[in-house]
Amino acid sequence: MQNNTNTKATVLFDLIRGRRSIRRYTPEAIPKEVILHLIEAATWAPSAHNRQPWRFVAITQPEVKERLARAMGNRLRADRTADGDDPDAIERDVARSYARLTGAPVLFPGENHNFTGKASHYAERLRLVIDWFEKYRD
Repeated sequence: MQNNTNTKATVLFDLIRGRRSIRRYTPEAIPKEVILHLIEAATWAPSAHNRQPWRFVAITQPEVKERLARAMGNRLRADRTADGDDPDAIERDVARSYARLTGAPVLFPGENHNFTGKASHYAERLRLVIDWFEKYRD
C-alpha cells in the first residue's frame, strides 16, 4: 500500500512540476464528451468550506470566441494604456492574446464566486487538468 501511495504522489508531483501553458493549438475540434470530462474533473477542485461554487461554460463557436477575444483585448488595451505602457507593445500584446483565444479549439472561462476577480489559482488548476488530460488521453 505504501508503494502505491508513493507512486501516486510521485505521479501527481511530476504532473504539477511539469505543467506548462499550451499556447499553440491544433485545428481539431475537441469531442463533447472530452469537454464534459474536463469540466467534471475541474469541479473537484478544492473550495472554501467545500461549497464548490464553480460555474463553467465551454465556448467552441468561432464567433463567440472572437467577441470574447475582442472584449478582452479592449480591456487589456485600456488597462495597459492607463499604466502608461508603450502603445506598440500594447498592440502586440493584444494581438497575441486575440490569436491565442480565437485559435484555441475550446475556451473555458470559469468563475469561482468565492474569489471573484482573483481566480488565477483556479485557472492554473484547470490548466493542469487540461494539460494532464491531453498528455494521457487515449
